[in-house]
Formats: sequence, structure tokens, C-alpha cells
Amino acid sequence: QSEEIYTYEFSTTAATMVFFKTSEGILSDAVLRQALIQGADQNEIIKRLGGVLKPVKSPFLAGQIGYDKAYEQAAFNPASAATQLEQAGWIRGKDGKRSKNGQSLQFQIVAEETPDNQIVLKELQESWKGLGITMIPVLQTTTDFQSAVETHSYTALLYGISIGADPDVYAYWSSTQADVRSSNRLNFSEYKSALADTALEGGRTRQDPLVRALKYKPFLKAW
Repeated sequence: QSEEIYTYEFSTTAATMVFFKTSEGILSDAVLRQALIQGADQNEIIKRLGGVLKPVKSPFLAGQIGYDKAYEQAAFNPASAATQLEQAGWIRGKDGKRSKNGQSLQFQIVAEETPDNQIVLKELQESWKGLGITMIPVLQTTTDFQSAVETHSYTALLYGISIGADPDVYAYWSSTQADVRSSNRLNFSEYKSALADTALEGGRTRQDPLVRALKYKPFLKAW
């Protein structure tokens, strides 16, 4: 009796991201956030995870309506990240760690306790440590993590979101979804931009793919 094994591969429409809280605290500094992005080696993280994964560099996934390579986030470039940190006033001390006006450059990332999340946080921690940044991983049980997500009790959040085959990321980036009065606060970064709001609203209310893509450009540029 012979047996045959077939392997099928398919692309999902989900993304795992680190959401930096932009509304308060140390990560409200856009220059610091940009330096953190340039200091994170996505390809190395994917290699460590050992799966068939693709880097996410935009609110939209590659190939989706609205995706534009011109507005991808900055690539891995630790030298550029270090320069940005210096220019923003984050100076290395004798111990190699950075500080600014007496404030240490350190923050936590909250995540659910899973093997993959442990790998991701360890790799980020090591990458940023080389730049003089202290990142403290906080791995929580499912119950505690869900509570943190619902109440936005974090400085940064490692979390997976569903974007969908026909992308509508309004819930994740609109200012209305960051309001404490909202019953479902899916804007985990608490990102607020009037320009982005207008673009997101315009994109989701159009049917023509070309028009939608055009409407989304100001959002991508702001993001």
C-alpha cells in the first residue's frame, strides 16, 4: 500500500506587529520610534521563527489594495538608528546604555506567553541592546494579556491582527478607535492624525480599487 503526502501553502491576511503607544510616555517621540524600527532586524526574527513568513512593512500587506512600496517603513539600518538617537539627545553612558535628561531609555513590551512571542521579544531585545536601548519583555497569561489589550495597559504591545483579503484598517488606525469611550479600542497604538482619519474614511467608502488606493496614500504617508 502506497501513501502520498501533499503539502499546500497559502497566504494569510494577518499580521503580527509591535504597537508603540504614541499617546503618552517615552514612545510618544516619533524619532525614537523610527530609530527602534531601523534597529529591529525583521529578517533575523523570521529566520529564528523557522516558518514561511513575510516581513510586514506597511499597514497593508504586499499586493493588497492601497499597498504602496514607496511608503514602506524604514529598512533595518542600525547605523542610521544610532545617528537618530544621538540627534534626538539619547546619549550613551559609560555602561553603554542611553539616557536623556536623566531619563533612561527603557520600556516594556507586553505579549501573550507563547513560544513564538518569546523568540520575537528576545531578538528585539538583543537588537536594541546593541543600540543602548533596554527593552523589558513582559509575557503574560492569556487572561492577563487580554485584560491588558482591552484596557491598553502597556507601553508597547506585541499582537497579531486580522487585516482581511479586502483590507480595511480603519479600526486599527483611526483616531475614533483610540478614544477611551470606545467599546472596542482596536487602535492599539492610540495613533491620532486628522490627515490619516480623512484618508481612511475616504478609502473605505469608495468601490473603485484605483480610487481607494489614491485615497489611502495620505494615510500611508502620515503612518
